[in-house]
Amino acid sequence: MNIYVYPTSIKITGNIFEPKNVDEAKFSLKYNLAVALTKGGFTLKDLDVDNTMNEDILNVIRKTEIISDPSLENRELGIRGARVEIVMKDGSSNVSQVNLPKGDPETQVTNDDMMSKMASCAEGLFDKRRQEDIFKCINRIDEIEDIGMLFELLKLD
Repeated sequence: MNIYVYPTSIKITGNIFEPKNVDEAKFSLKYNLAVALTKGGFTLKDLDVDNTMNEDILNVIRKTEIISDPSLENRELGIRGARVEIVMKDGSSNVSQVNLPKGDPETQVTNDDMMSKMASCAEGLFDKRRQEDIFKCINRIDEIEDIGMLFELLKLD
């Protein structure tokens, strides 16, 4: 598998291949992609390398090359992209490219994206109902007269 990314990305996330701890996992492009491909997604729990790393993920990491592609970085056009090319055993390949990561003003996340992210982050801390209440409160934060309501919702029991 080949990951083509803009040069600045390699400086930040392209030098740690088999992370040994949470901090290294945060900055390992190969690890993050291998986990996402192997598990079908990536959550905060996956930063816990001790519980997440396995032979399948290691195999994907070891078969992955990071390639600098300056055409995927253009500050004037707002491009900070990536292209992933997966080469199959029969020689065929699948390619996907994104010029801007999700979450930038031009590629905004949806409410469903945010609720899903919150559920992932709050798992084990708050039940689904409370997560929804927190989400509703945050979505109308500019209308709230007393911010104490949000703090009450965020208190751990």
